[in-house]
Parts: sequence; structure tokens; C-alpha cells
Amino acid sequence: MSSGQKLQVLASCTWKVLLDLMTDLELPTSLQLVVIPFSPATARDLQALRRCAEADKAEKDLERLLKMPVEPDLTLPDGRNALQVSAHSGSTNAARLLLEARASIDSKDPRGMSILGIACETGSASVAQVVVEAGHCLDAVSPTGDTPLSIACGKGHLNVVRLLLAAGANKNRANNEEASPLWRASFEGQLEIVQELLHHRANTNQQDRAGKSPCWVASSNGHLDVLRLLLEERADINAVDATGTSPVWFAARQGYLEIVRHLANTKACLNTANRTGATPLWIAASRGHLRMVQLLVMLRANLDQTRPPTDTSPLWVASANAHLPIVRLLVEAVADVSKADHSGTSPQEIASLNGHVDLTRFWNGLRTRTG
Repeated sequence: MSSGQKLQVLASCTWKVLLDLMTDLELPTSLQLVVIPFSPATARDLQALRRCAEADKAEKDLERLLKMPVEPDLTLPDGRNALQVSAHSGSTNAARLLLEARASIDSKDPRGMSILGIACETGSASVAQVVVEAGHCLDAVSPTGDTPLSIACGKGHLNVVRLLLAAGANKNRANNEEASPLWRASFEGQLEIVQELLHHRANTNQQDRAGKSPCWVASSNGHLDVLRLLLEERADINAVDATGTSPVWFAARQGYLEIVRHLANTKACLNTANRTGATPLWIAASRGHLRMVQLLVMLRANLDQTRPPTDTSPLWVASANAHLPIVRLLVEAVADVSKADHSGTSPQEIASLNGHVDLTRFWNGLRTRTG
């Protein structure tokens, strides 16, 4: 038997067989001992490994598998490994045992998500703690550029956020869209997480790729409590996005009365037009938001500021779109009823041209009353 053949046989033998084989050797001789680190895993082993990783109370079964020894980083049928499964399932004891068995802490699941990212996604603070203590990179990014902190903020997992901030995670690291953890928490309306980030002095004015700030996205999604917190920390109330749209403009478009009221009370500019030339009052009038128009009129928004290049006023667009209650309100507020667009068409004439019978009747009645 050649030395190569002997090595092949010895590699697959038990220690008892190895000792028996040594009795046949001519001594003295040189032996090469090749240690196989892991046992070949069967399909049953893979099933057991996954089950143990998912179940946090299967430590004994998992220990038995790891002592065979089964490789802890084996790829399971779904493409994940056992540590990734334990992070997803919140199985803290399983994660600890796998890390003690030297499972790769830097592995990523088929989506490209890190172990810590998975724990933050599912909200398992205990698994996140184990992984952080094992030395996982706090700011490892996902394919979207989100750090574990950003993921936890977006999902609303407060305890995980606290853990990561205490461990020194980067509070301002933005993702591929340049959205920061505070941006994500503000967008989702995660009030307590916003509080935690502000306590750690996160940047309140960090804008995403589209120019939207945390204040902007909180306003645009109707998150009044989040907006209040941000403004208390001196967030820029008038910061516009890439289209020139301000927080108050978009809130007016959406009909968020309390958001607009609060922004106005904190000195937001009510007459800033975006790149389309429309003001908050103009967009509210065009969309038929009667209560919003009432609020903006009460707040003394400019009633006659026109939208270029057509030079249409809020009254004109309300008349064109058949919003009779808004037309009546603006007329009562003394908007300029004669203010025509660039072609010389008045609010009354556009109502008639568009076939709005009730509005035409209103305008005719108004003309009769005013002589």
C-alpha cells in the first residue's frame, strides 16, 4: 500500500481502527496524521442544524451536532447558514453556541444582509447583543447601504437602537439614497427612536438624495409628534427638496391641517412656491381641500399669488376645477375675482368654458349682486 493510500484510509478511520492499523506497520516509521476538522454532513444533519438554530431551547441537540463536529457554517437548503437562521429567529442561545464553535460572524445571507443586520431587522436585541459582543462590525452595510442602526430605526426596534447607539454605531451613516437613521425613523413616525437619536445628537437637517430632510418626511407623512421634536431641536423648517417643495407645501397638498398649523406657528413661510410655481394655497385650492384653504386663509396666506407661466391664481384654479365651496370661501376672503390668467381668461370665464353649471350660476349671481 502506498503512502498516499495509507493517508486516505487513515483519514476515514476511527481511532480504534487507527490503533489496529498501527500494529501492522514496520517500526520505526514516520506517520503523517491528517485531522479532518468536520464530519461530512448528511441531509438529516442539515435539517437538525436548522431546527436547532431556530429553536432557542435546543442547546443540547445543537451542542451534540457541533461536537461531531458538524461545520457551523454549512449552507442550508434555503441558502442561509445556522447563525443567520438563529439571528432571524431570535435564538440567542443558539447564536451564542454557534459563535463559540467559530461560526463566521462576517457571513451574509442570500440577500447580502449581515448577521447583525438580520437581528436588527427582526428586532432581536438579545441576539444583537451577543453578536456585538463577539465583535461584529457595527456599521456593516446591506446591499441598500443601510447599517444595522438604520435598519432598526426603519423597523421601529427601540431596544436594538439603544443597544447600537450605546455601542458606538454611527448615528449619521446614510444609505445608498443618502437617507440617515434619523431620516428613516422620521419617515416611519418612530417617535421614541427619533427621541433617542436626537439625544445622541443626530443631524436634524441631513437630506436624502432627493433633498428631503427628516423634517420634510415627517411633515409629508403626517407625523406631528415627530415634527414637534425635530423643530424643538432647531431643524430647518423651510428646507426645500430637489423640486423646491417645502414641508408646509407638501403638507398642504396632503391636507394635513395640524401639520400646517404647527409649521405656521413656528414661522414657516406659507407663500413659498415650488419649481412648478404653485404655492401651498394654490395646490390646496386645486385639489379641493376646503378645510386646508380655510386654514391658510386664516393664517393670511397670499390669496392672489399666481402660478407661472400661466398666471393662474388659487381662485382661478378652484373655479376651473369646479370646487364651488372653495371659490365661495376665497371670494368671501376678498380674493381678486377679476384676476385673469396669461390668456386673459377670468375665474368666471374658465368655469363657463369648462361647463361647470353650478359655478357659472354662482358667478352670475355674484355679478348680479355686485352690480
